[in-house]
Amino acid sequence: MENRPWQRHYDYNVPFTIRYPRIAAHHLLNIPVGSFPDKPATNFYGTEISFWDLKQQILHMANALGAMGVKKGDRIGVHLPNCPQYIIAYYAALTLGAVVVNLNPMYTVDELNALTAETGVSTLFTFDMVLPHIRLLCREVEFARIIVTRVTDYIEGFGLSTPEELELEEAWYHFSRVLENASSTRLPRIDIVPEDPALIQFTGGTTGLPKGAVLTHGNLVAATMQCSLWGSAFTDLTPHEKRSVMAVLPFFHVYGTIVVLNWGMFNSATQILVPRFDIDEFMGLLANFERITFFPAVPTMINAVINQDMIIAGGYNIFPREIDEVLYQHPKIADAVSIGIADEYRGETVKAFVVVKAGENLTEEDVIGFCREKLAAYKSPKIIEFREDLPKSAVGKILRKVLREEEPSKNKS
Repeated sequence: MENRPWQRHYDYNVPFTIRYPRIAAHHLLNIPVGSFPDKPATNFYGTEISFWDLKQQILHMANALGAMGVKKGDRIGVHLPNCPQYIIAYYAALTLGAVVVNLNPMYTVDELNALTAETGVSTLFTFDMVLPHIRLLCREVEFARIIVTRVTDYIEGFGLSTPEELELEEAWYHFSRVLENASSTRLPRIDIVPEDPALIQFTGGTTGLPKGAVLTHGNLVAATMQCSLWGSAFTDLTPHEKRSVMAVLPFFHVYGTIVVLNWGMFNSATQILVPRFDIDEFMGLLANFERITFFPAVPTMINAVINQDMIIAGGYNIFPREIDEVLYQHPKIADAVSIGIADEYRGETVKAFVVVKAGENLTEEDVIGFCREKLAAYKSPKIIEFREDLPKSAVGKILRKVLREEEPSKNKS
């Protein structure tokens, strides 16, 4: 046998070889749909979609695309951040035998022009925040179909956008309207084998434009199984009905496609969808979950989670979230957040920003005294700033980063 020294480093349960099933990549979805149909497939800022309902929306979209004229082998550009719409578009395209072309939402018009033209994209899924770029792109590249969504359409409480609100061009399609008007949930009868192309994934080349690598259905299934078996010594400790994965790695990157999206389906895991990594927003989101089975990340994300949200005052490590939770217990506080600010003696000191409930009065001494009753002295805020409101993201998360960035200018003034 050929000498393979690296194999001695495999975990005890990782096989040297795998017999891969000869299935299409989108059939991975059948695992959770058959076993846990009512379990949430996605959690998008608290809004959940079950595996069963997700499969129904995928079949609706697949049949709608088929009715529009999409056929096996056509190139479908998915130009979306991590959101339920991405998952629906991705698996609907694969169900028809079409080839997904992953497109980074941050690409410039010139990059989109070159990459969509090179790959022959005929259908483009995109979203509201990049429509100025798409309008410019359409002057250079002709698409048979453009399907547009608003990312927050899949978050309860934000309402559903309309084509008029998004000012869509007459020939463009509105994602949610396409689903509303699609009645068929039959599985399209398309012959797809593992050797068929499934995905064009652009590589981050060191020179020139990214190069498109073609991955087959068999490639995606094999990579998903390899990834899953490699980490199974730990993930198998969590039963399938409780498994979850933090989906912050972008799906448009092969790491996110395999290690998050397809891994999630293969493991019947709820995918906690994060459209972009902002440390303040992410830490607020993370606090909503008692346990997460799998958190694939890159070093910069891990460093941000460990470092950039910790206050180090007088040699003590202080987690702002712990202070925030105490502040929210005060009956007169409507909104609050704490940060670390520079301090010549302690390195950093704790400052809290507080929004008082309408009709209530509160002093700095009241807030500090309340915190000292519930927190160790070194954790208690030393400075309180009252504000009418706090900066928040589009989905209502307080932006701690914005408040930190304001502090140096206050000190100068």
